[in-house]
Amino acid sequence: MDLNRMPDKEKTVSSFILCSSVLLFFLLMLFIPHTYDDWAWSTQNVSWVYTANGRYLGNALIFIISRAPLFMSLLMTASVLIPFIIFKAVDSSSVFLYLFLFFLLLTTPKAMFAQTIGWAAGFINYVVSAIFTLGYLYLIRNLFLIEPSYSRKDVFCAFFLAYFGALCAEHVTLTNGAIALFVLVYGKISFKKFFKTHISYFLGACLGAATMFFNNTYLLVLLGRDWYRSSAVQQKTSSIVVPNLKQIYFYGIENNFILNLAIVFAITFLFVRYFKSIGKTKRTIAFICYLYCFAYSIYLVAVKIFAVFDGYESFWFVRLVISFVFVLEGFKLLALFPPSVAVVAFQMAVFL
Repeated sequence: MDLNRMPDKEKTVSSFILCSSVLLFFLLMLFIPHTYDDWAWSTQNVSWVYTANGRYLGNALIFIISRAPLFMSLLMTASVLIPFIIFKAVDSSSVFLYLFLFFLLLTTPKAMFAQTIGWAAGFINYVVSAIFTLGYLYLIRNLFLIEPSYSRKDVFCAFFLAYFGALCAEHVTLTNGAIALFVLVYGKISFKKFFKTHISYFLGACLGAATMFFNNTYLLVLLGRDWYRSSAVQQKTSSIVVPNLKQIYFYGIENNFILNLAIVFAITFLFVRYFKSIGKTKRTIAFICYLYCFAYSIYLVAVKIFAVFDGYESFWFVRLVISFVFVLEGFKLLALFPPSVAVVAFQMAVFL
């Protein structure tokens, strides 16, 4: 929240809400017990930090918090940074928006909560790494609106976020690399030059990826000599891809009731608020895109309420294709509106 833009009374209320959300999450984290491999980490010696895998920063943090419960609670309270970073990126002074984002965080599906915020090792792998990525998205928040201007501090900050963000989880390392490459190319195409901050993030992402994947563990996995992990090289591709597609669709889209309700309200607000600001031809396209997105969102809510399908086995591929079209139509809808609308929607989508 930008407290500088608020009257004194609103500042007091906003500060109270911020402090209350932090305190609430801290108290919640105090009751999170060790689970899964948290117990294993609490019995390992320090050499496990750099021999287990290439997640050096993540391993170091897990090694520490598995031995210090109070520090674990304090660190896991950093989850509130996720809605706060998104809030700052949107550049809003609305207390309601922050409360809405914080509410979404609290309504994370139980299965997802248990494997991220409610699990110390999972928290480090997924939440901490996400904070690094969101930090960079905040740094480049104006890239799609105007030619950005960065300070020398931003250049060092970008490298820091990229390098250490690559040392928590493999999938985030690869995602950060893709983001770094996209931003670098987009900046060159749009503004005919490379920005030092973008180059710094790209180099940090590459160096971080090299630091991680040069760990000997990944070679052992590829060769099938690792006692714990395996790769698709040793298995049929279908046995890896199909189950994961099913789970991603079911838990990430169809079973995410609160998210689907939020999508219904969000796309309706964008459509009603900005529909008249575009040309007639675009209005027709926007209406078709909106109609599809709205109908699909309502369908997802109905599926959850009336349990139309049993689990994710029934017609799962057809439903997956329909959801893919939903995502494409959503992007097409955003592309029709002014750039500022698309940027705000993108920042919200990153959090959701």
